[in-house]
Amino acid sequence: MDQAVRAAALAELEDTGGWGAAAVKDGVTYYTRDGKPGFEETRGLKCSAELAPLGGDYLKAAKDKKKRRAALDAAAGEAAPLGVRVVQIRTGVVLGRDGGALAQMLTPFEFGLGGPMGSGKQVMPWIHIDDILRVVAEAINNPALAGAVNGTAPQPATNEELTGALAAVMRRPNLLRVPAFALKLLFGGQFAHELLLTGQRVVPRRLTDAGFQFAYPTLEGALREVVKGDTSGRAVDASASREKDE
Repeated sequence: MDQAVRAAALAELEDTGGWGAAAVKDGVTYYTRDGKPGFEETRGLKCSAELAPLGGDYLKAAKDKKKRRAALDAAAGEAAPLGVRVVQIRTGVVLGRDGGALAQMLTPFEFGLGGPMGSGKQVMPWIHIDDILRVVAEAINNPALAGAVNGTAPQPATNEELTGALAAVMRRPNLLRVPAFALKLLFGGQFAHELLLTGQRVVPRRLTDAGFQFAYPTLEGALREVVKGDTSGRAVDASASREKDE
């Protein structure tokens, strides 16, 4: 790793104005997509918990900001002498009304043109936007959390399950599967492969072990809130959650 980049990242962590904790957000694309040691079994499936091995995918090589994030990861290990507890939050697909991946999926479904991508079997770790905000607050306020923390819902879904749930909430069909070759032609082969056609079954082991309760633990409940504003699927009372965070 470039020592100048690492030094700059450590200086960034040091310049916290006396804060006791810092949260650094990244994506679950950090994790490799095969079953090397470090994966754990959950309901008979290979899952990436926080100790799973890191991957070397296209997104990490393609974007300069990944270099800075890797430097922050290395610098985080040197932050303890500075009195800074660093939590590295690795997020999945954030489900919210404004922007993001879901916003791009809504239009084709509104016209009845939605469907799975490729085989649809690729796993897409997700989290409701309310929950990722609560995860950041938990990371800052809970002294028991440090290091990598998966900011994903406890029930990851395949692309087929995600599009099926979205179609059900919107009362639209989920029939027009987008073939893999079309995605590769449109977005480029390696990009489509890494971002759209493969995935990781990521679980938030450290959050659940710390007793964190997700407001939207189920995909259907999260999508109903995002698409229709229906909060009936919320598992944690909003006011109670705010009081706990305070």
